[in-house]
Amino acid sequence: MNKLLKLVSLVALAAIVVPSLLCFTGALEHNAAKWLALLATIVWFAVTPLWMGRKRGKMATRTQEAAE
Repeated sequence: MNKLLKLVSLVALAAIVVPSLLCFTGALEHNAAKWLALLATIVWFAVTPLWMGRKRGKMATRTQEAAE
């Protein structure tokens, strides 16, 4: 599952960059590039925290100290 999430995150990251490059070269309209990049950004922000950083159910040490 972790590998699948990492793959989705990587594809989303590429989907943020590629439409911008295609728009720059004139192969894609600005409006289409904007919407594709927005969608890919939302996917990246939704998926990446699921595999990155901390274990499920555990708060970071700094966050725990701040909560006390």
